[in-house]
Amino acid sequence: MINYRKKVIIAKYPSGDWYIDSDRGDRYECFAITNSNTPWTKWWEMQDQSEIRSWQKDMMRPFATKIADMQPYVVYKKNHGYNQTHDIMLCHSESTHLWFLSTTNDFWITQNNYGQIELPIEDSLGSVLERTSRDEIWKVYENILHHFR
Repeated sequence: MINYRKKVIIAKYPSGDWYIDSDRGDRYECFAITNSNTPWTKWWEMQDQSEIRSWQKDMMRPFATKIADMQPYVVYKKNHGYNQTHDIMLCHSESTHLWFLSTTNDFWITQNNYGQIELPIEDSLGSVLERTSRDEIWKVYENILHHFR
């Protein structure tokens, strides 16, 4: 589980690879699933298939069906393998510049055209494990669909 207090940061190495940092010194690396006819299936197979991961996948499915270029990212700690246990899900759409990041306690949706992306806790929609948070995420979903039609 990623350890953070007030924010999570998504950023790019000079090499072009992406990573996720926390304000408590946790670092995860990540890469998008590309060149696949079934990126979500490939992503699922490369992940630890936990309860949180299942909820995250279910929350992202509607977004991914409406935003054609939504790409899931495999997130991992360096030298620990791709299917290690953690609670992070990251997705991105190049055409909309939308980023989605989910942990056990938080779910963020932000629009950013790369660079360093800071996700403060106060901008979180809550946990996908909680019904009230899922209701908030669905409201954002409806707003996003209306905006990008």
